Amino acid sequence: LAAEGPLDRLVLVGNRMKRAAGELPEAPRGKTECFADAPEAARFLRKTARKGDAVLLKASRGMGLEKILEWF
Repeated sequence: LAAEGPLDRLVLVGNRMKRAAGELPEAPRGKTECFADAPEAARFLRKTARKGDAVLLKASRGMGLEKILEWF
């Protein structure tokens, strides 16, 4: 689905998602960032996200991505 939509950047978190990034079609690969954990992804988003950007967080509770909102 990420490859089909217009996206500026795809942020993936965790080892499984890093492996999954290798399976993506060519289009989103250049726009994909992989991070080991949620705090690392949050730091990246704080530096790069701008007012008006849309950020979609989708993950399992086990990764703790809901905490990105607190850190972000």
